[in-house]
Amino acid sequence: GVFNRGNALTMANVTISNNQATYHGGFANGSPLHANSQFGIAYLYHVTHSENKDQVDAKSEIATLPAYNVYLSNSVIDGGCLGGKFYTYGGNIFGKVCDTQEEPNVDPFADFQGTDGNVGVQGLTFNGGPELDAGFYTQRLDGDSPAIDAARDGIFGCLQMDVNKRDARNAERNTQPPDKCDSGAYEQGSIPPKFKAEIVPGENKETVIGGGSGGAQGT
Repeated sequence: GVFNRGNALTMANVTISNNQATYHGGFANGSPLHANSQFGIAYLYHVTHSENKDQVDAKSEIATLPAYNVYLSNSVIDGGCLGGKFYTYGGNIFGKVCDTQEEPNVDPFADFQGTDGNVGVQGLTFNGGPELDAGFYTQRLDGDSPAIDAARDGIFGCLQMDVNKRDARNAERNTQPPDKCDSGAYEQGSIPPKFKAEIVPGENKETVIGGGSGGAQGT
């Protein structure tokens, strides 16, 4: 999982899945057990957080200390939120309750909140993308997932500079009106570019596009 010990953290097009810990199996922001946890702020853009376990719940929440802030945009969180202040820029899909602050929430980009942890994502599997030899896994969306066409656009959404209208596989997101891009790290129905490991003998390499992947970045 992801544990931010007290830095400024930005995550874009990241999948956090199948982790297990005593508490908050997928994502925790700050810790009272670490002396350097004097400041903790996290920005989550197009993050999929799914099927992370702790000793209490098979779909654990994302968590932050009371003094720390988490900002969310176009993310899929199956376990809800716990702890300090959560701010939403809209387009988020919560499988359970996430109490967000009134400001700077952005209307009319509403969030979806469920009660049973079902956010309409499938299990981790290879769906194309970089690092083919290492196994680059993402989570496809179900056909009726609330994450489809649920994302907001603009600089806090699909056009955020670390997202740049691409998903975790570097596949182009659907940003042509009236359609909207999907929430989470995976864009349904979008085909990623080919990478070096996929090139077959005799193929015109000039037509093959390389690209990056989602990642976590702390400063």
